[in-house]
Amino acid sequence: MNNGFCIADTREKIRAHISSVASLRGRHHIRQSATPSWANKVAGWTRNVSAKKEAVRIVTPDHFSIAGNFFYDDSNRNVPQPCVVLVHHFRRDKEQWGQFPEDLVADGFKVLAYDIRGHGKSDNVRDVTSLLSDPQQAPFDFDGALEWLEKRNDVNADRIGVIGTSIGAHIACEASAIYGDRVKAAVAVSPSLRGTLDFLEHKPGVHVMRSVLYVAAEGDGTHARDALDLSAKHTEEPKGVRIFNGLSDHGIDLINKMPEVKRFAVMWLKEHLK
Repeated sequence: MNNGFCIADTREKIRAHISSVASLRGRHHIRQSATPSWANKVAGWTRNVSAKKEAVRIVTPDHFSIAGNFFYDDSNRNVPQPCVVLVHHFRRDKEQWGQFPEDLVADGFKVLAYDIRGHGKSDNVRDVTSLLSDPQQAPFDFDGALEWLEKRNDVNADRIGVIGTSIGAHIACEASAIYGDRVKAAVAVSPSLRGTLDFLEHKPGVHVMRSVLYVAAEGDGTHARDALDLSAKHTEEPKGVRIFNGLSDHGIDLINKMPEVKRFAVMWLKEHLK
């Protein structure tokens, strides 16, 4: 048993849950065997753009210095465009994304990838494991990033979205709930129910996620079940779920194995950052 959930029953319970919520998800609920028409619109990134990368430093509300990379199309350097914030895994850093930021630039976005405190080139913390559950730490890094972007003339502040993996998925969910009017869309890859709620339960007021696409591998512990529960019980429409059957990869490893995740993420952002 694992937190009251039998791992041997994971697949059957996920399939049962998928069947029970499919009618609620509509076209945003994606089965393994079928690809939605909106996802077919992206065949890959083929446009030739001159993507530039600028190293930046961001100061958070609690005075941590956060390292980031800001990506943009040089030909649209001063043109306000929608922006995607990329938030990485625990114990990884902003470099985990590989070519993905340049791909997003080719699709018409500006991109900010940053190192969570205690990671990469950002300021250190005493206990890095405390970041996993303390809502007074890592979420502040996103707060600083959002404020930094909203002050830029080359970012359309009304069209900001976020993609996060693992702890980054929890931050993406928290951002969609706390800053729903400022963060218009989120993609949460391999979220956990407990990690997400830990970040939300200590915030004043009642917060509900919205405009979130949840992605997980069926065999990745309880993350597939958690993604379904977060969508069904804690997220308002529009929302989506994508479970990859037969896989156990987590976060960025799932993205790297299944390029479809990038395509689904791009189409979700394009649809909800209009």
